[in-house]
Formats: sequence, structure tokens, C-alpha cells
Amino acid sequence: MTYTWEEAAQKLDDLQPFIQYCIDTDEAEWQVDTVRSSGNTKNCLFGHLINWAYGKDYEGSVSAIWDMFEEIWGTTYLVYEINDGRHPAYPQETPRQRCIAYLKDLWLGRIEDTQTGWAKEAERHGVAS
Repeated sequence: MTYTWEEAAQKLDDLQPFIQYCIDTDEAEWQVDTVRSSGNTKNCLFGHLINWAYGKDYEGSVSAIWDMFEEIWGTTYLVYEINDGRHPAYPQETPRQRCIAYLKDLWLGRIEDTQTGWAKEAERHGVAS
């Protein structure tokens, strides 16, 4: 199973199902410093995104869903910092707790998503969107 850009965008339009998936995962299924472990038994946020979108056994191309998450919601640079416990705004004890807090903040508009940030930056530099 692969997604087109349009399908990935549609799947990620509503972040709530992914948030619920993360809530439903066990703490022991989360890790830092690696996207997906051997056998996909431990993952960072992006590993869980892949499992949610494609299924735990999927080993094919995951670029559409990963890239679309970055384009719509949050970049790898920010996600890794949060997942791995290096972002000061997310001091929760575990990667799961940090990532769920981050996803909820995105969904509720407490922090800027990627598209909003890009639009503000373009406006600040006088670039038409």
C-alpha cells in the first residue's frame, strides 16, 4: 500500500485519529534516536505515524505520509527534538507523553503548524503566497 500526495493529505487532514492511535500505544512501544526498530516493536513518533498509516508490517515506501506530515503539521527537526526529550516546551517524562502533548497542541492551535509558519514567514519577507 502506498499513498498518493492527495491521499496522504486527506489522511492527515484530521490529526485526531493519529493522536488517538498514539494514546492507545503502550509506553514500551516508544523510543528515542531511531524511527523504527527491527520488527517495528519500538518507534519514535514518525515510526508510529508509519504504522498508523500503513500498518506495522509495512516495509515499502513511506515518503508520502512522512513528507505530508512535515508539510502540514511539523518538521522532522522539531519532531525529533520533542520525541527525544531535547525540546524545552515538552519536558514530559517519556517520548509518548511528549509527542501526545505536542500533537494535541498542534491540533488545538496552541502552536503553529508548518503551513501557518511558512505563510507567516513568507508574509514577513514580502513573498506572495
